[in-house]
Amino acid sequence: MNISSHHSGYDETTPVLIAGGSLIGLSTSLFLSRQGIPSLLVERHAGTAIHPRLASMTARSMEIFRAAGVEAAIRQVEPPFSLDSTVPLVESLVGQEVDHYMDDFSAYFTNASPVQGSLIAQDVLEPALRAQVEQAGANLRYGAELIGFEQDEEGVTATVRELSSGTTRQV
Repeated sequence: MNISSHHSGYDETTPVLIAGGSLIGLSTSLFLSRQGIPSLLVERHAGTAIHPRLASMTARSMEIFRAAGVEAAIRQVEPPFSLDSTVPLVESLVGQEVDHYMDDFSAYFTNASPVQGSLIAQDVLEPALRAQVEQAGANLRYGAELIGFEQDEEGVTATVRELSSGTTRQV
């Protein structure tokens, strides 16, 4: 199938459709872009994560981001981090500390890797990744959701809805 042609019945075509624009979707789009593979990413939220969720990346994760050329962008926004760090377990953001969720940071600082891990939280990481993905030329659609798809011998036909207008597109 020639992915650059415009097939009748489709509003647009793409070799890869990524449903979900958080850490995994953005990373996938970035890695594809670095290999010259176009993608369309759709995310139902209006923007990147607003909550920390993921709170760290191991040295191996940072090696992968280094290979993709985005380690420097991540390092610019990450918080300070040392072996003396801990991840507290608390009853609430303003409540008592109950325990430590993590005391061993050996996966973040290891002599086996030329790269250090990071204690960057997802709400800080995603905007930095999004900027890198946009700079790489990927097609990102926030405020859009995948509402259905069908596969046949030609490929996959997806229905994407723009949330603000309710308009649907066949991709």
